[in-house]
Amino acid sequence: MKRHDGYSIVELLVVLGILALIAGFVLPNIGDSVKKYEFRNSYRTLIEQISTVKSEAITRNTTSRLSLQQVAGVYTLTAYVTPTPVANCNGSNPWTQISTMTLDVPREFQITGSGVGDICFYRDSSSTGGQYVYDDGAANIGSATITIAIATGYLDVDATY
Repeated sequence: MKRHDGYSIVELLVVLGILALIAGFVLPNIGDSVKKYEFRNSYRTLIEQISTVKSEAITRNTTSRLSLQQVAGVYTLTAYVTPTPVANCNGSNPWTQISTMTLDVPREFQITGSGVGDICFYRDSSSTGGQYVYDDGAANIGSATITIAIATGYLDVDATY
């Protein structure tokens, strides 16, 4: 009888070919999953900041403002409050900055909509209203529309990913 001490080169090449085929299907899906995870984290952070600014107006019994600015692809969220309630949301009021943060937006995405700039929240939960559209264009990773109701300040989120 002939004794076998290992695998033949053909058997090894067949196994390597099968592994390469499996990797070809799995690796692109892992990349998309990471992008979707980054997208979900980023738009959830935006929602949390909107909710926090709304809560500040109610808790402090005053007016709060969320300012979203974009410079060279970097989005910055800044929250302000006034010492006393104000009826309009312009920059001439005596605003005090309470927080600022850079929103980590994946490079495939952009934020547009009527909320880019300033949205104010009032002590009765109402707001100036607005909408943020968080979209990746044609990459099909995901999109989210965050609508802030004027009368109630309610956040309505429609997200797909």
